[in-house]
Formats: sequence, C-alpha cells, structure tokens
Amino acid sequence: MIGITRPKEYLEDSAKIVRSYGFEPFFAPMISLHPVKTIDFQYFIDRLYSDMVDYIVFTSANGVKYTLELAKNEELDFIKRLKRTNIVAIGPKTARALREIGVSNIIISHEFSSEGIIDLLKDSVQGKDLELLRSSKGNLRLNKELKDCGAIVNDINIYTADLPKGADRERAEELVGLILKRRIDAVTFTSRMIADNFFSIAEDMGVKEDIIDLFRHNKVIVAVIGRETAKSLKRLNIREYIMPERFTFDDVIREIRDKFMY
Repeated sequence: MIGITRPKEYLEDSAKIVRSYGFEPFFAPMISLHPVKTIDFQYFIDRLYSDMVDYIVFTSANGVKYTLELAKNEELDFIKRLKRTNIVAIGPKTARALREIGVSNIIISHEFSSEGIIDLLKDSVQGKDLELLRSSKGNLRLNKELKDCGAIVNDINIYTADLPKGADRERAEELVGLILKRRIDAVTFTSRMIADNFFSIAEDMGVKEDIIDLFRHNKVIVAVIGRETAKSLKRLNIREYIMPERFTFDDVIREIRDKFMY
C-alpha cells in the first residue's frame, strides 16, 4: 500500500496512477489549500492590463486554478491578456491546466522544479517584469535568484497551504499510525510543505523519532519529488529515499514499482 500525501484535489488522478502500477493507495492529504486575495493581486492585474508584464510564472496547477478564481469577474479578458504574455509553467501538469483554459504560449523548464525555472530564465529576464503566481509558502530561492539575474520580480501569493484540519487531520494521523504498524509499504512527498507537515503531525502525536527511524533504516520506502523536498529529509538525517530524474508523480510511482521488482 502506498501512502499518498498530496492535496485532496489530486485524489482521483493519484489513485489512478497508483493502481496502474499495481499498488493500492492510502490517501491522506498533508496540506489544505485556500485562495488568498491580497492587494498585490490587484496590482498584478493593473500591471497586466497596462502591458507592463513580461513573464508570468506558474509553479503548480493549483496556481492556475486559484488565479482564475481570483480573476473570475474578468475571466475572458484576463485569459486574452495571458495569451499575449510569456507564460512559464513548472511542468506538464501545470501546462495542461493552462491549455485547458486556452493558453498555449507556454514555456516549460527542462527540469520540473524551481531550479529548472531559474536555469530556463536566467539569461532572458534582465530588466524584465516577472510575476510569480504561487503559494504563500513558495520556495524563496526562486524569487532571490531571479532577482539576482536582473528581473523585476513580483511575488504574488494567490493561495495558502495550511496543516490539514478535521477529517483530513484524522486521515493524516491514521496514515502515521499505519506506517508505524508497517502496513504502508511506501510513502510519497511531492513538496517540501507536505513533508514538513507530515513530520509536524508525527511530532504532535509523539512518534516523530519512531517514524524517522523507520525511514532511516529503509523499513518503509520514502519517495520525493524535487531537491527542496529531499532537503526536508536530509535535515532529519534520512538519506535513503527515491527521487526520480523527472519530477512527476507518475515517475515517482514507477520508481517505487521498480524498487519492489528488484
């Protein structure tokens, strides 16, 4: 059984992928996502409609979703404006969310990560207005390094990611319990926030060190997407984990399958 910790918005797609590789998923969202409308978003709209924006960067499909929600009163015109701007997507899922609303002028980084976006844009953003539309807990390095490349960076928080509450919190605690009982064969972390929340919940339950010990000794397989997520494990001295070269959920589950086969 594979522990899936992604936001519940990904439940259906994740379950389909996990089952396609012969596993059974146990879904326990470790973050709760909510749109956030701030004055910064209105300033972004003003810049976009004044043709001041050179690049818009989406670091997740949820970023696309919540941006549209915040711009819903002017959605059709807003999409037309997006089509006239350089749009950067962190990976294929984010690009697909953009294409579904009719935006096709998309640049995708070779590596589906913040590092990939930096590498993609570093030589072309000098003096350019660049808008980051993302979570309030996004990778600070992305902002800093793009500024170091000479970009005028506006970091627009359009949604926030909190610890799960209510039934989702109970489900998260159930996953921790199943891991301790060795009824979970592998667990996946697809972002740094998800990993940090998982260990925070384990700490609240008084079992964080027990969980870490299982991971350190490879008693339960851990799989991550991205170097930032891996850093959360390394800080806890967890060195044994799967991280695919391509940062997609499908690749994560495929590598878990390969681990069990060999």
